[in-house]
Amino acid sequence: MPTPVFFGNPTDDYPYKFLGYDYLSALSIEEIVAINSMDSISVLATFLLQLHSVPINKVESIVGYDDLDRLNVNKRKEILIQNTNAIKNIGIYDTFELESYIGNLTNMKLNDERILVHGDMHIRNLLYDTDGVVSSVIDFGDIHIGHRACDISIIYSIIPSKYRNAFFEKYGDVSSATLVFAKFKAIFTNTFLLLHAYDSGNITLVKKVIVSLNNALS
Repeated sequence: MPTPVFFGNPTDDYPYKFLGYDYLSALSIEEIVAINSMDSISVLATFLLQLHSVPINKVESIVGYDDLDRLNVNKRKEILIQNTNAIKNIGIYDTFELESYIGNLTNMKLNDERILVHGDMHIRNLLYDTDGVVSSVIDFGDIHIGHRACDISIIYSIIPSKYRNAFFEKYGDVSSATLVFAKFKAIFTNTFLLLHAYDSGNITLVKKVIVSLNNALS
């Protein structure tokens, strides 16, 4: 978890309060050859289990709820379709399986679970050691009280399907509905990241996101 080391006051140049943190000597997704999924499983399961176990009554007064409807499939499906069409038109990814997934999406409803979640778990908000093992989680700007599926979505991005049971052996069992929504969140986020990487001209990130999207669809 990030520990602030200084507090910044507003100035004419930047009229907002802000926090500063220690520098993390780790690597971004673009700087590693590949994610070491197996060794990262234990790291992610331990981190998410601890985060999701924080008593809500200790954070409710300072952390908001999910006002962006991050797991609202009905609301976000049209955006996913638009992103998929954009990816197809650009020609950077074969969208056949993605379109098939979207075509099979139905109206879904998730139980009203309330736990503390990071809120934005994806490959660019993880840092890695030189062996490609997850070493840090960054960007807690979306932390909120919501549903665990929002965070568990990360396993669909970086862990191949045949290894995912190892995550739940350490984290604990979750409902089948949680997995369905976690997969949706992973796919939705990765299509957004893919377009962002392409628009930014970041070819290395494009390749890494394609791997994550393939994992999510598997």
